[in-house]
Amino acid sequence: MNTRIFGVSVVMLAACSIGLPTAGAQTNAAAIAAELYLTPEALTVAGVAPSAADDVLSNVLAEEQMLIELASKRTEADVAGEALTLAAEALMNGDGNEALITAHAQASSALVQINNEVEDIQQSLRDAALDGVAPQAVAQLALWPQSIHFNVPPEFRALAFTQDQWLSIAVALRAEQRFLRLEAEYGAELPDEEQLSSEHATLLASIREDQAVITAAANLETQLDAMNAAFDQVE
Repeated sequence: MNTRIFGVSVVMLAACSIGLPTAGAQTNAAAIAAELYLTPEALTVAGVAPSAADDVLSNVLAEEQMLIELASKRTEADVAGEALTLAAEALMNGDGNEALITAHAQASSALVQINNEVEDIQQSLRDAALDGVAPQAVAQLALWPQSIHFNVPPEFRALAFTQDQWLSIAVALRAEQRFLRLEAEYGAELPDEEQLSSEHATLLASIREDQAVITAAANLETQLDAMNAAFDQVE
């Protein structure tokens, strides 16, 4: 299965780097896997056994040429990002003439192109890493990045929601945390207006009762420590 999941913004691409290796450099398999959204938590939620972690990470490190290409593209992204920043500053400080507008558009287009090339390499690396992993787990892993910008329990990431729905879930979780904090402080004296709304309670209960979430939570409880240990053993 080849599900495209990468969609990093051009600004984030220029600003964020985990130090992927140049030719001959020491690689960090766990850091590279994390960039591909293949963390111990993600793999565990997807039902990948800890015994398969070595294969996943070894598959990444085996793609030496691809890693070198990705590192090169990172450098190009840094340069293109700096060029876009300078073009944007010139445009803001200038008189809006056509040359400045064109230069900014070209710089933006160049960074977008490099972004797409980075995404292509990342996707190829991810596909290589998951070679041999069960298709069902691969499909499950494709859901993980959809919620990375929201503070939700890892087992919730076993489900697919829109960005607006993830936002609603994150809001409900914050409301629940606030309610529990107040309930612990005030107990039975907690005013009705401070109770958790039925809307938030129903939403969170429906997620926690979903079989995929129940299974993911059980996997995390029983296998995450072993998965973390497996990652620690791979240089």
